[in-house]
Amino acid sequence: IYRYKCRKGTECACNDGYVGNLSYSGGRIAGSCVAVPCNVSGSNNQSGSGCKCADGFVGIVEWRGTSWKGHCVPAPCNIQNSNNKPGSSCKCAVGFDGDIAWKGDIPTGSCKPAACSIANSTREPGLKCKCADGFDGDIIWNGGTPTGSCTPAECWISNVIGKGPDCKCAYKFVGEITWQGAVPHGECVPAPCNFQNSNKKPGPECACAYGYKEQRPVLQIMEKELLGFC
Repeated sequence: IYRYKCRKGTECACNDGYVGNLSYSGGRIAGSCVAVPCNVSGSNNQSGSGCKCADGFVGIVEWRGTSWKGHCVPAPCNIQNSNNKPGSSCKCAVGFDGDIAWKGDIPTGSCKPAACSIANSTREPGLKCKCADGFDGDIIWNGGTPTGSCTPAECWISNVIGKGPDCKCAYKFVGEITWQGAVPHGECVPAPCNFQNSNKKPGPECACAYGYKEQRPVLQIMEKELLGFC
C-alpha cells in the first residue's frame, strides 16, 4: 500500500492513515510518511491504512485530519443456542457446547447440547439431563460441563426396604413400587397366607393354625404369596 499520492506531478501528500512532510524537487520526492497509531476503542489497533473495527465489533473508523476517529461496538450475535451476547462475550448457552468465532462483524460456529455423563442420570444431552427415576439430586451446568450427583431417593412408602430402584416390599408384604423422578408410587400390603393348615392371617401374622407345628420357616415365593409347612 502506497503511503503517499501525487497529483499533477509535484503535488504530493501522505495517504489517509499516514502523516509526514513531502517535497518534490528535481523529479524526486523527498520526505516520509509514517503510519498513524489506531487507538479507536474496539478497533484492531493496526496503525496506518489497516485501521478498522476488530473482529467481533461493528462500526465506522474514519480518517479525520491527522488521526483516526470513529466508534466500534460489539457486534450482534445470533448463533442458535448461544447466550446471544454481543461481540466477544458471545458463547454457547448453559448446557450447550461448541465454538463461536468472528470474521469481522459476522459470528460463525454452532452450539449443540453438551454430553452429560453424571452417574445415575438419564444421560440425555444438554438441559434434558436429569437424575434417573429412583434417584434424587441436582445437575448444574457450568457452560458445557455438568456437575452434581444423583443418589438413591428415599422410599417413604410403608412396609418397604431399600432406597431408590432397590426399594421393594418388605418380607411378608406384596405390592409394586414405581418411580416418577424421585417420587415413589405404589403400596405394600400383607401377603396372602393360604397354605395348608395356616391361620389364614395375611402378612407378619401368618403362621401355622392352632394345633399345628411349623415344620420349616414360612417362605415368600417370588415376593408374593407365603408358603409354609405345618
